[in-house]
Amino acid sequence: MRRVIKAQEPLVEISRGVLRGIVLENRDGGSFYGFCRIPYAHPPVNELRFKAPVPADGWEDILDAANAPPVCTQYILRFPGLIFGQEDCLYLNVFIPEKPVMVYIHGVGFISGDITGSLAGPAFLMTKEVILITIQYKLGVFDFINFEDPELGVPCNAGMKNQDLELKWVKENIADFGGDPDHILIFGTIAESMSVHLHMLSRISAELFNKVIGQSGVALAPSLTGGDGSNTGVAFAEHLGIQTDNLAETLNSLRDLSASSLSTSEEGKRD
Repeated sequence: MRRVIKAQEPLVEISRGVLRGIVLENRDGGSFYGFCRIPYAHPPVNELRFKAPVPADGWEDILDAANAPPVCTQYILRFPGLIFGQEDCLYLNVFIPEKPVMVYIHGVGFISGDITGSLAGPAFLMTKEVILITIQYKLGVFDFINFEDPELGVPCNAGMKNQDLELKWVKENIADFGGDPDHILIFGTIAESMSVHLHMLSRISAELFNKVIGQSGVALAPSLTGGDGSNTGVAFAEHLGIQTDNLAETLNSLRDLSASSLSTSEEGKRD
């Protein structure tokens, strides 16, 4: 087992390389280690836009893991017209003492949320004897769009596959941070409790955790079960004025648009 070294400049070696973290303070004044902005997938841009995640490569130099990751592209329902974030956002954070593991799934209705703010911050839970992982995945149209042609590789559930890849990362690497890979709890609030429930039902995720806390939403919610979800990419393209009978051309037209344009159009489609 690899362990964290150098208390004032914490370093940890995982399978893909060495991370340099930061010493942080919890709400009671105690200290803990933070390793942030750890890449678990390739940036989902260009031909990877809308697709399931591709695991990240390793690195040779020490990776600076002291800063918060960028927020995924999104809009906020309470502030119409406000679009922020970026597509290159598939990172996770690890906050550690040497204890059991809790994995927090962020989000508001699968369209907004991040792991940088106070709601997902470590200050409170780091007063407890747990290791906290906060995971981030693409939102809205960037992860939940669908084209029926399987050769295009845009299957509507790339967002859940983002989460699944993150849970695999935790299972494979958490021992290097002093965590117990056999005691992993996943939890989320409101809509992201739906994610927790979906992972409970998934055979793909079955071996990646053994405890859950679902704080509200469930997988049977109408927002998840309503509609058949088929070819939502075509419907979204038509909303943008893209008219073609060729699914590959439709997909490429959507990839040619800026992330902010897609997010703005998604907001307008919901109004």
